[in-house]
Amino acid sequence: MNDLIQRVVRAYPDRRNPDCASAAEVMRRLGVAPHCDMWMFYMAINGALPAVSGRLELLRIVGPGIPKIPDQAEYVWDRYELPVNFLPLSSVEGEGMYLYDMSTEEVHDYSLARHDQFVTGQEQPRWESFHGFMMWYLGEASGT
Repeated sequence: MNDLIQRVVRAYPDRRNPDCASAAEVMRRLGVAPHCDMWMFYMAINGALPAVSGRLELLRIVGPGIPKIPDQAEYVWDRYELPVNFLPLSSVEGEGMYLYDMSTEEVHDYSLARHDQFVTGQEQPRWESFHGFMMWYLGEASGT
């Protein structure tokens, strides 16, 4: 994960997280496991990476602007009745979003059209890890 973070920092030096204390506080409150890949990424990077062709823009964990992950999480938990172990990594656009499962560290490519299958556990994650998701997002691998 450290190599991936360093590549992001080199590509987007303005995206370093200037407020690690707030990021840690928010992630603790949301239930993100300390030192998992998502934790490490958002401690170093503020999120809000520019949308890569064909991908949704990632949300910030803290900082200016809305929505951020905490705001969007409350919205999707309430609006779509998603379990609280799922955190949106992107906002709901075109009736889809990236959802991080805090229980397994897998990432789902959620589609509202398949909502019933998702909430009943019939939808498999697209990426087996946050790291795999980020590799795909950055266009460096197919991601698993």
